[in-house]
Amino acid sequence: MKRESLDNNTEKKRFSVRLSKNELLKDVPPAAILSLNGISSYYIENEADVVRFTKGLEVNDAWMEDQPDDENTSLNILLSDGLIVAVKNYCDSLSNVYFESFGIENEIEKKLKIILYRSVCELVNNAMKYACASNIFVQVIAEDGFISVTVYDDGKGFDPETVTIGTGLGNIAQAAIANKGKMKIHSSSKGVEINIEIEQRI
Repeated sequence: MKRESLDNNTEKKRFSVRLSKNELLKDVPPAAILSLNGISSYYIENEADVVRFTKGLEVNDAWMEDQPDDENTSLNILLSDGLIVAVKNYCDSLSNVYFESFGIENEIEKKLKIILYRSVCELVNNAMKYACASNIFVQVIAEDGFISVTVYDDGKGFDPETVTIGTGLGNIAQAAIANKGKMKIHSSSKGVEINIEIEQRI
């Protein structure tokens, strides 16, 4: 019973953190908060989920790292001050993309930093290109042994069960699972929220 109570408190804490952008971004319409009606959710926690999510699309979890040497060097410089700083700088360079973070980032593997940073870039690009979003919100939470990134927008949304998933989302899902992480998608007519969570490892 005590463990269940702790789990519920953790979930409430994460939910309240996600909604805190209303306080931090008072001038931004809160349309990115998904409507409680008509939400389509998809949870990707193992290889079988990846296959079902991608509908047989060939994906490769190495896509995050298999880059030319000059790009890897550039990424290493970008991430030298940590994932949170790199993601913030990326968001600050774009219009209508808003960033917030919570917790302290431990020293994590370079591989995981690359996975999460590239995931943010891919998800933000998707929101701009396909969702017709007016505002995009990016959040990084680092605490309790895990680090997660969430990208949510006020675009048109999609149904993961019926829409053909592109290689970008498929690759993110595969990379998360390959590194003992998980991916969650919540979508409605008011926007999409995608979260990737991975255990912090030195």
